[in-house]
Amino acid sequence: MKLYTYYRSQASFRVRIALNLKGLSRDDVYLHLERGDQFAPEYRAVNPQMVVPTLIDGGARLFQSLAILEYLEEKYPEPPLLPTWWQYHRIQLLRRAADGEMAATAQGGCAGGHEGRRHLQPGHRFRPIGEPRDRGRGPVLGDDGDACAGAQRR
Repeated sequence: MKLYTYYRSQASFRVRIALNLKGLSRDDVYLHLERGDQFAPEYRAVNPQMVVPTLIDGGARLFQSLAILEYLEEKYPEPPLLPTWWQYHRIQLLRRAADGEMAATAQGGCAGGHEGRRHLQPGHRFRPIGEPRDRGRGPVLGDDGDACAGAQRR
């Protein structure tokens, strides 16, 4: 196994971490990106994208760090880098829920729209991002105590 890498590349760093966690030995070939080693014809023959990291494992040649991580997880499953299937999907659902709330807050509304949300009563308004919360209004709460991000009474 051979890894083309650069010491300051975050993508290369994550692959080196994964290889170390899995206990896999490899030969590291360090390129100096600031000097342009990645554009050398010899490296272009290895990786036409001219980026790092590049992992060569037998006949497999991979260029992108996430593809390399998936490959390592499938070919060398122990020890696992990822949680079990159900843990992984639970994490993804929580992440997507958080992403949806963040996007809705950034757009000045509630996730899923504010129509039909029982705790948004006439006279509510959404505060713009950056507006102070300490004007004596506080968030609008529903019967169940749920707050819509950014909703306030007038």
